[in-house]
Amino acid sequence: MKERNKKRKNMVYEVMDCCDMKYPDNFFDIAIDKSTIDAILCGDNAYLNTCMMLKEGQRVIKEGGVYIAISYGKPATRSIHFERKIFNWSLN
Repeated sequence: MKERNKKRKNMVYEVMDCCDMKYPDNFFDIAIDKSTIDAILCGDNAYLNTCMMLKEGQRVIKEGGVYIAISYGKPATRSIHFERKIFNWSLN
């Protein structure tokens, strides 16, 4: 994608662990999860890793920011992860 979009000078592609991102706190206005939650829920320690990913996502999103989760899972099977007491998400 980097090569494909080289004319778009402001577009940046980075690779990192979604459970340990190298961005500062309150960095993004919006984060889009395109089935990352689905992939993590298919692996080992699925619930723990999902919690770590969402905690990290919450850390890097600004107060009042938005986290968009695009998932093939039914809402009831995904919303339980966002509704944990450690998060202050408002689900829509």
